[in-house]
Amino acid sequence: MRLYCYCKKCKAEIITTKNYSDRGELSMYEGRDIALTCDACYQKDSYHPNDLIAEIRKSVIVVALLVFFITGGAIAFLFFGFYTDHLLSESSAAFLSDSFVFVVLPFVLFGLIIGMEKRKVYLFNVYRIKR
Repeated sequence: MRLYCYCKKCKAEIITTKNYSDRGELSMYEGRDIALTCDACYQKDSYHPNDLIAEIRKSVIVVALLVFFITGGAIAFLFFGFYTDHLLSESSAAFLSDSFVFVVLPFVLFGLIIGMEKRKVYLFNVYRIKR
């Protein structure tokens, strides 16, 4: 997850990437005050974990989209011949209703990956520690 806060001197955004589930865990491993350096004014300052805000990393969205397209492409490639052979048969309605799972699978995987990351960000942002 991507964490950011604002510089105390120039108010520019300071971005860092940490992999902790909540602010308590971040504070336990990184300390009560986290030293960050502003990229705009090069001011090094300490920030309380409550000052950090989490958001979804763009790499997670890219990975979820890749999983979506790879699973969708693999299913289309593997079952294309089977679909065309059974499309005009008497059992085509039953076949299409049974194959609905394969069409929905990429959407489910995409939703699970994005949903897990959103929940992780939400839990980080909701949990506060004492100053």
